[in-house]
Amino acid sequence: MEIIDKQATIDWCKKRNILLSSSNKIQVSFNNKKCIKVDLLIYPLRIIYLALVLTDLLNKENDKDNFEGGLICITQTDIVGPPIETIGLTVINRLRGVDEIKTLEKFPGNLFTNEESLNTTIFFYNTMIFAWDSFWLPESGEYFVFKSHDDNIYIFSKDPGNLKNIISILQQEKFDITEIDIPDYLLRK
Repeated sequence: MEIIDKQATIDWCKKRNILLSSSNKIQVSFNNKKCIKVDLLIYPLRIIYLALVLTDLLNKENDKDNFEGGLICITQTDIVGPPIETIGLTVINRLRGVDEIKTLEKFPGNLFTNEESLNTTIFFYNTMIFAWDSFWLPESGEYFVFKSHDDNIYIFSKDPGNLKNIISILQQEKFDITEIDIPDYLLRK
């Protein structure tokens, strides 16, 4: 994993039609205006499996032979209070391999290579259980996963047909999903 600064994170996302502002506002710039909402209020083992499906299995379903790598960005922490935040930041910094704390504010991007599938799943899972705003954007930029601190996950795809495939995968895995219009606060206008 490579930890990258805010500007490099913004630039990486922009190349894949995801706009990230310096204040961590996210805007999706896909032609497809629908997305999938997944309710995260499920038991812990299902959360870890959902992290695996979102970071790894969807890659392979999108005509990828192998995991392609991508970016996880944590856009908001400090949701649940100091004791839990301290645990979460300690775990994330250990996963990031940093002794001194590289603040998530200045270094929010975490680039994973095509050889780091398991690490990507573990990292994304931790952003989910600590109720942080974060997103997963694979190298191809074909789809985008935003995890909101309100315990919802939003999955976007450039291609409406691909969104249907993602719906099928999640339904097959028995996740509670709803197809909705992209929320206004996430839609580039």
